[in-house]
Amino acid sequence: MTYTTLDGRVLDLGGLTEVEQQHLDRCIEAYRQGMDWDQFMRLVDTPENPLVRTVGRGWVTREVAVRPMYQAIRDMADRLAIQQGYMAPSEGIDPDSDPFADEWIPAREAAERKGVSLVALHKAIDRGDIIARPATPGGGRIVVSARSLEKWKVDRARQQAGRARARTR
Repeated sequence: MTYTTLDGRVLDLGGLTEVEQQHLDRCIEAYRQGMDWDQFMRLVDTPENPLVRTVGRGWVTREVAVRPMYQAIRDMADRLAIQQGYMAPSEGIDPDSDPFADEWIPAREAAERKGVSLVALHKAIDRGDIIARPATPGGGRIVVSARSLEKWKVDRARQQAGRARARTR
């Protein structure tokens, strides 16, 4: 699962522990139900959040704040604050956009969309520039998050240098 923040960052919410996933699911449900912002914040910044409880030992530390799950639920809180009039949206921000909307496309199609080789796409995935997952559990083929692909800026100089190296081999 991916999540797109109000400022356009695409977060990878895969690989959570069972407890973290349960908390995220609880937050998603509360967000979709339009929970009051102040009540929702208890799910974000108090020990009800397993990251705050275990990683931050009761506090929102830097280690907690950098985690994609924390960033996603904090962003949901900001969306609720905007929707409920506690906060004004920044210019160009659409707080009503679905942060969970994403499409998973085959790696080959993703490479074609960006005009890069499959090797270049895999290197971007390895660097964490693009979010990918196996097409099937335990499978060898991967699919790519269309939203993360859209945000990825291809470094044409890097691409040309890679092609030049390939020609000299």
